[in-house]
Amino acid sequence: MKANIVKCVFLLLFCSSNALSSFAATYTVTNINDAGAGSFRQALIDANTNLGADIINFNIPGAGPHTIFFTSTLPDVSDPVTINGYSQPGASANTIDIFSISALTPLNAVMKIVFNGTNSISGLKITGGKSIIKGVVFQEFGNSADPFNNNLKYDLKIASDSNAVEGCWFEVLADGSNYTPNVVYYSIYLGEGIRSYGNTIGNGNPDGINWVSAAMGGGNSVGIQCGRISGGSIKGNLIGPTKNGQNTWYIQGFGVHTGASSQSALDLVVGGANLGEGNVFSGNLGFGFRSQNDSRLIFQGNVCGTTPDGKAGLYQDSGGNPMITAGGVCGGGDNLGQQDGIHIRNCDDCLVGGDRAVGTGMLGEGNLCSGNSRYGIALTFNPRSSTIVSGNICGLNYQGASLLCNHGNSGDPQSYGIYIAATNTPAGGATIGGNTETKGNVCSGNDEAGIYFESTVNPDFNVIGNRCGLQHNGLVVVANNVQKYGIYINDNGSQKIGSTNAGEGNVLSGNLDAGLVLSGANCTSNKIYGNYIGISDVESTPSLSDQNDGILIQGGASNNKIGLNVGEENIITCNIDNGIRITGIGSTGNDIYKNYIGCRSDQGVVVAPMQDCGIRIENGASNNEIGRFGNILNEENVIIDNDLYGIYIDGTTNDCTGNSISGNYIGVKTDQTNLPGNDQDYGIYINGASANNIGSTLDPFFFNVIADNGIAGIYLTGAGSTGNLIRNNYVGCDNTQAAIAGANQTNGILATGAASNNFMGGAGANNANYIAYNTTNGVEIGTQTNGDLISRNPIHNNGNKGIHLNFFFNTSFSGNLYNPAPAIDPVQLIAGTVTGTGIAGQTVELFLSDIACGQNAFTYLGTAVVDGGGNWSIAGLSLSPGDNGVATQTDGLNNTSEFSNCVTIDVLAAIFSASDSLICMGDCINFNDLSAGTPISWTWTFSGANTTSSAIQNPTGICYNTAGSFDVELTVSDGTNSNTLTMSNFITVNALDDASFSYSTSSYCTNESDPTPIITGLAGGTFSSSGGLSLNATTGAIDVSASTPGNYIVTYNTSGPCPNSSTQNITIDVLPTATISGGGTICAGDPIPDITITLTGTGPWDITYTDGITPVTINGIVSSPYTLSGLA
Repeated sequence: MKANIVKCVFLLLFCSSNALSSFAATYTVTNINDAGAGSFRQALIDANTNLGADIINFNIPGAGPHTIFFTSTLPDVSDPVTINGYSQPGASANTIDIFSISALTPLNAVMKIVFNGTNSISGLKITGGKSIIKGVVFQEFGNSADPFNNNLKYDLKIASDSNAVEGCWFEVLADGSNYTPNVVYYSIYLGEGIRSYGNTIGNGNPDGINWVSAAMGGGNSVGIQCGRISGGSIKGNLIGPTKNGQNTWYIQGFGVHTGASSQSALDLVVGGANLGEGNVFSGNLGFGFRSQNDSRLIFQGNVCGTTPDGKAGLYQDSGGNPMITAGGVCGGGDNLGQQDGIHIRNCDDCLVGGDRAVGTGMLGEGNLCSGNSRYGIALTFNPRSSTIVSGNICGLNYQGASLLCNHGNSGDPQSYGIYIAATNTPAGGATIGGNTETKGNVCSGNDEAGIYFESTVNPDFNVIGNRCGLQHNGLVVVANNVQKYGIYINDNGSQKIGSTNAGEGNVLSGNLDAGLVLSGANCTSNKIYGNYIGISDVESTPSLSDQNDGILIQGGASNNKIGLNVGEENIITCNIDNGIRITGIGSTGNDIYKNYIGCRSDQGVVVAPMQDCGIRIENGASNNEIGRFGNILNEENVIIDNDLYGIYIDGTTNDCTGNSISGNYIGVKTDQTNLPGNDQDYGIYINGASANNIGSTLDPFFFNVIADNGIAGIYLTGAGSTGNLIRNNYVGCDNTQAAIAGANQTNGILATGAASNNFMGGAGANNANYIAYNTTNGVEIGTQTNGDLISRNPIHNNGNKGIHLNFFFNTSFSGNLYNPAPAIDPVQLIAGTVTGTGIAGQTVELFLSDIACGQNAFTYLGTAVVDGGGNWSIAGLSLSPGDNGVATQTDGLNNTSEFSNCVTIDVLAAIFSASDSLICMGDCINFNDLSAGTPISWTWTFSGANTTSSAIQNPTGICYNTAGSFDVELTVSDGTNSNTLTMSNFITVNALDDASFSYSTSSYCTNESDPTPIITGLAGGTFSSSGGLSLNATTGAIDVSASTPGNYIVTYNTSGPCPNSSTQNITIDVLPTATISGGGTICAGDPIPDITITLTGTGPWDITYTDGITPVTINGIVSSPYTLSGLA
């Protein structure tokens, strides 16, 4: 039972406690005593004791302001309370918008309650949460007796959640006329110890503006320090300037400092996009805002370094003069302003800025970071890839259109708009800029560079859509601009400047020295693509443009890529001096591909200024590539409409060697048409530089087209211009060697000023240059310039000479020592061979000219060395009647001559053909004269023929009856010269086949065996006979029984190379019969009567009779009947 009573009492106490917390109380401070009844200390004690959201108001008699001096530490605010200084009669909150604060409209809050710590105690600390402090001036807190413990030097410390500070002033007099001498290190300290959540400093409205400008407890004193906090916001506060926003006491180290090694801020919002939400961070000694080791920070709509209205840089003025006077005149500013507007260190997933078009504030989500002495925005130590810096204006006024009203610092603006340094791990890669005009940063009007990289590692930043050097619209240069560089990358690699995506190209124009600088030995592998350099992003000339260089590569910067492929082009034009300048020993391996240099992307003319030079390589810069694989891989540059030079290589200070120029269109567009209005004087100009490659021999398509440059396509000058290889270029013409309509290039290649020992063309594949349609000379070698090899180049249709050697005084001072041209013999006596004369030991090159027979060399035909007798010969040529030729000769020192006089190569050469050259005995042949030249007589000799000679041009019916091989000879004459062609064994006459055969006899009776002939000649032929004889055509066998008796001729025909035939006579007989008549019976002694024998068959016949004793034969009876008479 006792236990139950205890439980019941506990329950009653618990319920009673809840009942107390539900009643908030209001406590009123009525005096300025440090303690006791009516004091603030007592009101705070009471509020802490009374659980609930209490209110402390003030009603101190008198006009005030009323300063309460505290001599001992105040109790912590351990329970929610609102401390309302504006409740004091006569006090009122500010009504001026944060960005409207000015000399005419300063902060107008009337402050009547002042807390003063007498420089002996720490300030007010909130530990209970959900409290509001407003309308209070905090003065002189901090323990001056312990100078090394900065954690005790604060005006207000918040170590709990969901608190708000609104409309309070820190370390200033109550009327705002001056600061108070103090030892405060932190005016406001958020987040000590355990993490606190959701605290707000300022509320984004005029009445919530906190004025935090005078913490002077050390060089690193901080207006607002954020330790371990999450969420919450800092909005609409005046941090650093004086009350009117036009000056600064320049005593507070940092405006706001967030995070530290282990005390990071998470999800903090600083400023905002809407009216009144942005803070003013200006006039502090060090940084307006510094973030260290924070995550998911959002920093938007703030002013960092300028007056609140964004019109003037905020600098200390020893006389206290406002930066802009009430009359709108630029005024004070004779000392340094704060160092950095925003300083971000180790920020993960942070957003600095956003879109200037979003929100109702002065810059929307963007920040104004101008008027600082060093950097508008500084990024250091590993800003992660998710960190974005966009939509900010760094260096100009709030409109992004002009310089600030007063530069202060002896007239110098801040050094860098955005400064990136010490990003010492590869975890970097933040994005600087965005894909629209309002998301890109405007980095103009700074003293040194709009964006500056200083690091020796590869953080892989993406720099996109920024405008550096121009007004925010990218169309107009900032008046009186002093910014030297748009983007400067110093000893830093693998950055991406630009993009292929729409709106992400940077506009780097209107800077004094260069739009982009790549500098230092570690400046490597940077990718520069899709940018507008010297020009606006609508490809018009920015007004007042005066940028010297578009891109400057210096100090050993190497292996960077400027452009690359389709969609990655940079447009580099309207710079004063150079589109791209590569300078210095070690500046090597840089690739310049697929850029428009001097023109728009549609290859149209831009208005002045025209940059003097498209690409300049100088002072030892070597082994860089200008273009590469031409239209095969779309890596060609278009270099056109520069005022003087397309490409200039200057080795006069330090030699520039090994640079490669191939696959480019220099002076013409990619469709190889001219650009009306193109004023470029030189396509490629080499001054004192050696061993560079103009054109590539790797593939026939890796050519340069160099045309429509006013003075020369390629110009070599200076004694150091030696060993340059000029190969596979089309100079003055398109890549079909056709004229380009409207093009007007004076000289194709011009070497002068002792530019010696260069190679123009050569013997290898794709070495030849095609030099045509230049208005004066194809190639010109100036005085005191020699050893320039001109080899195997088609050079034609130039206005004066194909090759011109300038003569001065004597040959020693003349171009290529005025080596004389060789001579071509006017009549050639050997078909396919051209002969001539020259200087012994020199190399002759022969070219096919055109029908006009001028200084034209269309096709290289062959090479010969002049023999000791001064003669040369080139054989194996295929020439047609009326072909014209020119030739050069080159001595052992590579001095190539001019072209020889053009000669029509009149070849007198006996040439013929025959209708057949392999015949059989008895065949006949027709002969045709094919002789070259203009013969007027012909003498033929035919050995072995029936007709052994002829004097007609085309003999016919020349027959051969004797087997063998026989010569044919033709001699032709033009009346002066003659030429003989003897074709040995030209005609082969084969003997006829042997057709011999025989039968065993020539006559057969129908009862005899069938005979088969014996072939003694060429077997394999066929047999034939007239009808009636049964004959086997293959074997020649006769079927006698099937044959009709009679006389036949059997013919045998061979089937060899020369068919022949022979015959045999064959008779087929029937069996003979004999009929006897006459005679009779006689007596002995009576004469024997005649006996008549009638014979049938075919005679002659043989008959035999007997007298009974002796047979008698009579042969050769040829007629029937036959009579035996005179028998005894």
